[in-house]
Amino acid sequence: MEYSPVNSTRVCIATLAYYSALGDMPLTSTEAWQWQMNERGLPTTVSLRTVRETLTNLVQERVVQVQNGFYSLTTNPGNASERRWRIAEALEKRHSLARKTAFLSFIPFVRLVRVLGSVAIGNARANSDIDLSIGVARGRLWLARALVTLVAHLLGVRRWGSHTADRLCFNHYTTTSEAPYGTLDPAFFHIERQSIPLQPWSGPSKPTRARVFELALELFGVASILEWTLGAIQRAKIRSNALAYPSALPEPSHDSAHLVFYYPRVLAVEALWKKILFSNSVIL
Repeated sequence: MEYSPVNSTRVCIATLAYYSALGDMPLTSTEAWQWQMNERGLPTTVSLRTVRETLTNLVQERVVQVQNGFYSLTTNPGNASERRWRIAEALEKRHSLARKTAFLSFIPFVRLVRVLGSVAIGNARANSDIDLSIGVARGRLWLARALVTLVAHLLGVRRWGSHTADRLCFNHYTTTSEAPYGTLDPAFFHIERQSIPLQPWSGPSKPTRARVFELALELFGVASILEWTLGAIQRAKIRSNALAYPSALPEPSHDSAHLVFYYPRVLAVEALWKKILFSNSVIL
């Protein structure tokens, strides 16, 4: 990912605007520095000190307001008290993750789990689900996804229908041979910055039973057959559901290295973000 050097004022405004569009989310100065981007959605490298100085200047110019250490644009003011409550909700949900995701260590070909979304960035509500990114072994994306979905559903921890609060939402899959988000649209860089990695499960750290199961599947060629069969079934279902996987992304194939299921939400946020930027006289 190429980093873009830009004016610190534009960076602060663009970053605050994005998180306002994402969920009326005021930021601390550290968060504004950690998740910084320019007005084109590209990552930047403004120092923490400069971000803090710029935010202070913008507050004096009444472009930005600050409340209890949380910054937001005056045109789109955030609620600091609400944000504090959402941080507490997110922390509570994180505390339950070890128990809820323990089964994933026993799923063949699962290698890494990352927490995404509102729980990762501290903006969760009581009815929020828990977004997860699943890293899987190369060439086993479709088989691993099918197993994860099946077991999570049987255990009653998967989000489906109206069952959302505290449920697991597997909205991103990637093979561990690829950079998690590097080959996607540049706007996805902030998702990688926000994500919280959980325990990686590969090699000796993978439970013995799971490693034996993997070896057995590979030894007799069953894994390859299941990868083709389950992949074909899943791709047919994905193609029939444009809302879950729109044409804006490359059509999933047998060799896909990424699957993304929150993209419509990303597009909606970006559209609102650009409106907020224009209202603050930031030229795209």
